[in-house]
Amino acid sequence: MAQGENGQMSADGMGPTTVVGMEDGALTPEILERIRTLPLFAGLDRTGLAGLLGGAELCSVERDAVMFRQGEPADRFYIVLSGRVVLLVMDNAARESVIEVVKPGDTFGEEAIFDHGLFPFGARVIEPARLVHVPAASFLASLATDFKFVMMMLASMSAHLRFLVRQVGELKLKTTEQRLGSYLLAQTLEGQASATVLLPYDKKILASQLGMTPESLSRALAKLRDVGVSSGNSSLTIADVARLRAFCRESDISE
Repeated sequence: MAQGENGQMSADGMGPTTVVGMEDGALTPEILERIRTLPLFAGLDRTGLAGLLGGAELCSVERDAVMFRQGEPADRFYIVLSGRVVLLVMDNAARESVIEVVKPGDTFGEEAIFDHGLFPFGARVIEPARLVHVPAASFLASLATDFKFVMMMLASMSAHLRFLVRQVGELKLKTTEQRLGSYLLAQTLEGQASATVLLPYDKKILASQLGMTPESLSRALAKLRDVGVSSGNSSLTIADVARLRAFCRESDISE
């Protein structure tokens, strides 16, 4: 068993159960105002938000820090202010699979706190990040007095469920090259005839997120050349967005 920087022991010997970087402490009025601009919290006034996040703290986290592991008690969740965090599941053979990459403005882990259960996935930072650590106990106590925000959270979770259903549908119904094409299309702006998409993280993580191996991703990239997609070191160029959309059959899976 290995001991981490925070003194906790991990059961798998792979490092600390939870690693956070420099603790920045309590949330400032500026940080609270920034959080209030995020979609989930936009309906709250300053007083309501401050009460809801009364026990929260800001932390700066280095790359590769583990925020929590699959199976740990779900006693907190996080708001991402900057950086990216990968959410992943692990099977009995210790093989990891990426289920989502969380970006600034998103939250993660909140679904698990409502039944006082365990995190069904792990979370690891893949870019240096600033996160808001929200303890479940104080958050749930405040939430109990704010029915409006309860409904906002339910709407947020419903939207996330639709995203996951779409993701499962793509895994079942689309080829590897169509899944990659759909990912690229999701990064384009409405009305663009052509586009260049910057890859925000390494191709190994992208491959896992799309349910394929790195080798399959390379083969999918090669096949997409036939529909006008070319690759650079850290970007992909779509010569004809409409042609790629037709190839991916985007209308087959409901939003």
